[in-house]
Amino acid sequence: DYVVASENAQFGFPEINNGLLPAAKGMRRAMNCFGRRVAEHMLYTGELVGAAKALEIGLINEVVSLGELHDRAREQAEKLRAKDVHLFAAIKRTLTDAEGMTDDEMERRTIDDMAAYMNRSETAAAREQFLRRKAK
Repeated sequence: DYVVASENAQFGFPEINNGLLPAAKGMRRAMNCFGRRVAEHMLYTGELVGAAKALEIGLINEVVSLGELHDRAREQAEKLRAKDVHLFAAIKRTLTDAEGMTDDEMERRTIDDMAAYMNRSETAAAREQFLRRKAK
């Protein structure tokens, strides 16, 4: 959900260089993440990209030194874990499904997810806090 890489990390699909076919799911994800042209280049050539290029094309979110990697990844994971798990799951599900959905299906998904969220008693405090902040 959030990728922190060390400055010496490399990414790609080198399996083609060894006569192996990359997994179809990985190919689709590459195309969705960085577009068809970049995915094609990476998949056809088997070339690896370094962390700086991976950041530039949106493959990763952040580059840190190897010594900072563990702490920074843990810090970011804690930050994400603090979010409402139901909202996070709804967002992830929509991001996964969005490409194959029509606008009507997307609208229905939004309404259904919002209704499910609003009908949970645990969300009342979060809504109240948001409304108080907006009123200031």
